Amino acid sequence: MRYWTIPLSSILGNCAPSPQAAEMAEQRLAWAQKQSMVHAEMQAGLTGLLEPPQTLHQAQVTQHQERQRQEEEEQWWEAEWAAQRQAAAREGLALEELESRIRRGLRRALDCFNRQLAEEQRAQQQHLNRDIYTSMPIVQYHLQFSTSSR
Repeated sequence: MRYWTIPLSSILGNCAPSPQAAEMAEQRLAWAQKQSMVHAEMQAGLTGLLEPPQTLHQAQVTQHQERQRQEEEEQWWEAEWAAQRQAAAREGLALEELESRIRRGLRRALDCFNRQLAEEQRAQQQHLNRDIYTSMPIVQYHLQFSTSSR
C-alpha cells in the first residue's frame, strides 16, 4: 500500500493558514508518515517469517540442539542434587550414630554414679540402724512431750 505525500501548500492553496491549523496539518502529516513506516516495518517482519526451507531447517536444528543441551544440563543438576542428598543422608546417619554412642556413654556414667550413691546411702542407713538407733528410749524421753494440756 502506498501513501502519497502531498505538499501542504497545495492543500491549503493561496490562503494563509493560521498557526494552529498549520501545526495540526504538520502533526497529521507526521502521523501519516509514521503509520507508513510502521506498515513498512510490519511488512518487512512478515517477509522475514517466510524464510527459505533451508534456513527454517537450520533454525529447527539449532533449537533441537539447544533443547538437548538444556536437558543434559538439567540431568546433570538432578544428578548433582541427588548426590548432595545422599551425602547429607550419610552424614545424618553418622551424626545419629555418634549421638547414640554419646548417649549410651552418658547413661553408663549416670548408672555408675547412681550405684555409688545407692551404696553410700545403704552404708549410711546400716550405720544408723546398727550404731545410732540401738538404744531404746527411756521413760523420761516420752515424758518430755505433751506436758501441758489445753
